[in-house]
Amino acid sequence: MASSSNPGTLHELVLEHIAVDSRGTGGNVKSTCRHCNKTFTGSLTSQVAHISGRTGSGVAVCHELDEETAAAIQQHVQRLERIHSNSQASAATEKRPAEEGSSGSVAAAEQPASKKKRQPTIIEMITDKKAIDIAVAEFFSFSFPFFLFLSFFLYATGTPLHHVRSGWFKRMCKAISASYVPYNGPAHNALRTSLLQEVKDRVDDACAVWYKHGLDITGFVAVSDRWADAQSRPLLNMLLCSPKGHKFLKAIDTAGHEKSGQYIADQMTVVIEKVGAHNVTGVIMDGAANNVNASKIVEDRFPQIFCLHCTAHAVDLALEKIGGLDYFSGYIAEARRIVRLLTNHQSLSALFKSHTDLFLLKPGDTRFYTQYIAVRRLLRCKGAVQKTIVDDEFNAWTAKAKENKDKGRILKKAVLNSALWTALARFCMLLKPLVRLTRLVDSNMPTMSKVYAECCIIEKHIAASVLPEEVKTEVVSIFRERWDKMHSPLHSVGYMLEPQFQGTDFGTEVRTDFRETMKKLLPNSKDFKTAMAEYTKYSNREGVFGDPDIMSLTQEDSEHTVPTYQWWHDHGYETPTLARVAKRVTAMISSAGACERNWSTYDLSIARSATG
Repeated sequence: MASSSNPGTLHELVLEHIAVDSRGTGGNVKSTCRHCNKTFTGSLTSQVAHISGRTGSGVAVCHELDEETAAAIQQHVQRLERIHSNSQASAATEKRPAEEGSSGSVAAAEQPASKKKRQPTIIEMITDKKAIDIAVAEFFSFSFPFFLFLSFFLYATGTPLHHVRSGWFKRMCKAISASYVPYNGPAHNALRTSLLQEVKDRVDDACAVWYKHGLDITGFVAVSDRWADAQSRPLLNMLLCSPKGHKFLKAIDTAGHEKSGQYIADQMTVVIEKVGAHNVTGVIMDGAANNVNASKIVEDRFPQIFCLHCTAHAVDLALEKIGGLDYFSGYIAEARRIVRLLTNHQSLSALFKSHTDLFLLKPGDTRFYTQYIAVRRLLRCKGAVQKTIVDDEFNAWTAKAKENKDKGRILKKAVLNSALWTALARFCMLLKPLVRLTRLVDSNMPTMSKVYAECCIIEKHIAASVLPEEVKTEVVSIFRERWDKMHSPLHSVGYMLEPQFQGTDFGTEVRTDFRETMKKLLPNSKDFKTAMAEYTKYSNREGVFGDPDIMSLTQEDSEHTVPTYQWWHDHGYETPTLARVAKRVTAMISSAGACERNWSTYDLSIARSATG
């Protein structure tokens, strides 16, 4: 029933429908709705939004209000906001002439000096300037107020919080005010207290949604990697991954412990048991010997979980080995020598840059496919390199000293060697599909259903290359050695459950992997038989699986590409048992790259003391 009262302020209106439990930090209070009993922490704006049905404030609206009461509340809110807006306009009109007419008056001089005007709080600004929240939320299609966006920016980029006291930061806020609406930026203390807590609460809410999605649909992949931080502490970090994102669980200081397979398996067991073994599909670590032993122990403890080796690391090791073959190693060493000479000498570097806008690259050892990156850039700069060695300034540089003359002779001999450029071009062409695979798996996207097909393409590409047969044999041997170490039956299952490969002749090995893995994932005999019967329906293109438009939705060149796990969630309703397995397998990542990115975030936010 609608209230018969006629509140004079928004605060009075709110108190009729919301009970204030306790006051929080800043302008926030802990409140409980008298209608839906929902408890939340927020400002007056959040309270008004909850009972008036407004979205974009970060608080869910009340769904227990009857239509009559909801309509009455909305009318009261509109009336009170209109009164507040008119009173502000009147005050501004009255104040302006008084200020303009009192500049030279004696009366004004006799008045006591007024106190410095207090800067409005964040909550007051947002309350009075609702347009800023609405406009920013619409622009970003997100429900965060502007000051929270700015807070997230400071926290996420590792910017020290004392920078908000900088004169440049204040000038930036003034520039924003001049082009939009007045805004002074968040206070330093609020960033360290109330805003930080509100951002944390929102992150916790997002994590809860992420976790529920993993439990209900995709399952999780546990990922682990070792690293040493700036203090040389040996750390072992644990992450939980799903298609919706990766969550850092913990970092273990392993100092004083033997990094054996047993120790690593014990740490991983704690994580799996905390999440629930039935919610974890796989565990990914690199291919170090102790990790291999740990994988065997984990699989023995949890028969339904698959342990995989990081695909990105395995392929990168294959790339390094291929670059070390006699056919390529000498030419790659020559390429490095050219890059070193043209970048380590200021005169040569300046001369080279006068012929191109590109820079020669010397990627660090921590990058994947470093040889490929450096060689490919050198090939792109081939014309500029050749122009450099025939330039008059180059001849003048070599004439300055005997050391320069020797280096110039070495550089000119290497650049004029046509066999070098031919070999480097073949090297890059050979590695192109391997680099593509590395880039594919070294991402946050699910790739389990793509790896097997990409490896088939790689073998065909090697066979079709223009390399001598003995070199091809060596390259194939290197790749298959790495494939044997990184291959998991899950690659075969993902391959057979990828819609774009429907109808492919998978072969005996892949089908055997599929059958054995389905038995492992579905230990109940009835479920296993049901899933296999459903796969027959899928492979025979029955029902929805015979619609070419639906089946093409996971192709990368499709205009409306959807992830494979999402495709099964949306279109696997005719085969529910098979779809349940398909969603979990095709939602898996294939590498431990999330750990590498986690360390980068750690360096940014911790090593730089971002919360200073």
